[in-house]
Amino acid sequence: MGLGVLVIIDPAAAKVALPAGSFGWDGLGSRRFWVIPEEQVVLIMLMPSGNAEPAHRAIERAVMDAIVN
Repeated sequence: MGLGVLVIIDPAAAKVALPAGSFGWDGLGSRRFWVIPEEQVVLIMLMPSGNAEPAHRAIERAVMDAIVN
């Protein structure tokens, strides 16, 4: 994490379905966005307050599955 931006270097270590080189930001509460340059995709997630982490990961997997398949 540098200057408030997350950069995925090792997807397995980061436990994300996004490819290396993806970058994004975790906002206040449950807001998050990712830029996936390899696929020319921007993913913006604005979830209700609470534990949004499981939903974020499920959405990330669904987006990558849709792109790859």
